[in-house]
Amino acid sequence: MRKIAGYQLSEGVSEKVFSDSCAMIFESSRVVTVLSKSHGFFEIEEEDLGLIEVLKSHLNQTLGIGMTVIITHRWDDVAWAGLNVAIRHSKGSMIYLADALLYERIEQESACFMALDKQLENLPRELLQTAEAFIASGCKATFAASRLYIHRNTFAYRLNQFIEKTQLDIRDFHHARLFQLWWMIKSRNN
Repeated sequence: MRKIAGYQLSEGVSEKVFSDSCAMIFESSRVVTVLSKSHGFFEIEEEDLGLIEVLKSHLNQTLGIGMTVIITHRWDDVAWAGLNVAIRHSKGSMIYLADALLYERIEQESACFMALDKQLENLPRELLQTAEAFIASGCKATFAASRLYIHRNTFAYRLNQFIEKTQLDIRDFHHARLFQLWWMIKSRNN
């Protein structure tokens, strides 16, 4: 499954130096989008995330530069907020957006949660209930459809609508975990 891995370098480097480092590790230069001398993101398959660890090690050993990474489903305001949480609480490491949400909750912060809440708050209630039932049923669509008393085809349609509208494919463990944490925090706050 495709992932987005946003990064911040501990200090800025020229785009050429960074691109050359990436070219030594990744097969395609189209994997990385450089936003500034210290920020950008990778579009990468999940099985290739280990290559980012290789890049982090290379940058640290050759240039003395650290790299903090947030793994998410798309590059947006939520990802930026998550990267800022990662920089504050897990500098120099690679974490998932759900982990940033946990760090934020522990520290009684809310920027990442609020950005995610803003994205999800306008979804139709039936799509949110579909996603919650899917996760509560162990990501088993048949059980979730039974739980909601709807036909499995209706359930599949709603689940696909949720994924399409949010770009949050909750069939993936990390995305499901992110939604589940958001849902738990949201339910507790109401």
